[in-house]
Amino acid sequence: MDPLNMCGIKRVSSILAKEWAKEYNVRFITFSPKEKQIKEICGIRQFHFPEPYNILSEKNLEYFISFIKETKTDIILHQHSNIDEFTDLCVRVKEMTNVKLVTVRHFAITHDNDIIKHSFFIKNRLKKSPLAYLKELLLFIRFHLYKRRKNTETDKKRFSFIINNSDKFVLLSNNFVDEIKSRCNIVDVI
Repeated sequence: MDPLNMCGIKRVSSILAKEWAKEYNVRFITFSPKEKQIKEICGIRQFHFPEPYNILSEKNLEYFISFIKETKTDIILHQHSNIDEFTDLCVRVKEMTNVKLVTVRHFAITHDNDIIKHSFFIKNRLKKSPLAYLKELLLFIRFHLYKRRKNTETDKKRFSFIINNSDKFVLLSNNFVDEIKSRCNIVDVI
């Protein structure tokens, strides 16, 4: 599979891996279901967790630890920090091995709230009924009174956990540094 035919995190991962493979042993490990498993991407071997639908299973934990030890892996590049279960799995493996954990956030820090905030009133713009508009208005009010605060609290816990348990935390842009510092009450971010 060629990175030009991929998008998003897969494309970024494959481009980085292809470059790093010039000097280092690089491998992919994924949660692909059996029918979608491929053996390699860009000439780089891809491995698959035994239970793709149960990220935090004991089998996956044991497999990941064995994988790290057998392949003598030094660094996990955790590309899916938006999946809490996968973050937990990476942190557990880090604690049980000598591997370094580099976690990447491929979205804005405020991504979850931004998605919800920008989706309101689309039905009304598409010429739906006044009742649909009223429903959207009520959801918009609920978002501002409850969901935005809940998402912000969840993000604070998520990012604090990631920062405290990763050797490095990489953001999409330097523009997000101040946001993450204020959201997680962090003084020093490099």
